[in-house]
Amino acid sequence: MSLGLRILSSPLLESLLLPLPLLFFQTAIAASVDDALARGDEAYARRAEGREGLWADARPVSEALAAFEEALTADPENQLARTKLLRALFFKGDYVLRDHDAKLEVFERGQTLGEEGISLLIAGTNLDRRGDEDYDQLLEHLEGQPNAAGIYYWTAVHWGVWSRHRGKIAAARQGVAGKIRDYARIVNAIDTGYDRGGGHRLLGRLHAKAPRIPFVTGWIDRDLAISELETARSFSDDSLTLLYFIEALLDYDTSRRVEAMALLREVAAREGEPFDLLENMRAVSDARILLERLSD
Repeated sequence: MSLGLRILSSPLLESLLLPLPLLFFQTAIAASVDDALARGDEAYARRAEGREGLWADARPVSEALAAFEEALTADPENQLARTKLLRALFFKGDYVLRDHDAKLEVFERGQTLGEEGISLLIAGTNLDRRGDEDYDQLLEHLEGQPNAAGIYYWTAVHWGVWSRHRGKIAAARQGVAGKIRDYARIVNAIDTGYDRGGGHRLLGRLHAKAPRIPFVTGWIDRDLAISELETARSFSDDSLTLLYFIEALLDYDTSRRVEAMALLREVAAREGEPFDLLENMRAVSDARILLERLSD
């Protein structure tokens, strides 16, 4: 392509050729979205403020949700806003709400938002959202989209926590386990370190906890649960990841029980961590309960 053609086709020149009212309108929307995202991030960072034990106060995350909703309403195709909204919805459902039906409602909303985001990611293509027949082509397409890992990851998380509250066997029979597996594999393929190895943590937890039902989830592999969680540990030894790994060892590899118990005592002795404080506080509490039960 000649220099002249490159200039004529440049995004900068295209923006300059827009009618001025439209250009100003688009600029104003972008500024509004950026402001809303910044306010949402600030509120989300305060999500553990005012907590009651291991339960979060609703106000900080509600502020975050309102800001992220504002950003997504202003720009429905903004995948960063959608990712942040999905993450905040998960926190509200798992760490704020205590009512079973209210939790399910939040996670179902997350499923809908996430699936809409995946549809946007593959819009204009003939690709399947799970890459059933065109996995390599799907990965190639997604690698050029910076928020693809986040959309797939948090959508899978919402399906996972919904399954936990809806019932694992019922969810597995509806094909949810396969969906989570496929989405987690996609996350690992396009950004293996996303959310500190989150795709590996999610996949490992799935293989550790999903029921093995013939002709439905016969592919569940307990050894893979351990190896995926061990991979997640290579990105972060936060208490939640470590507890999942410990539980998998205790359940499926008796030869490593001494190692698992040593790690369990280590987690139970922790007092706090510099990130995801409330999430890891709950994991430490669960580790202490498990240690006490196993020590009886």
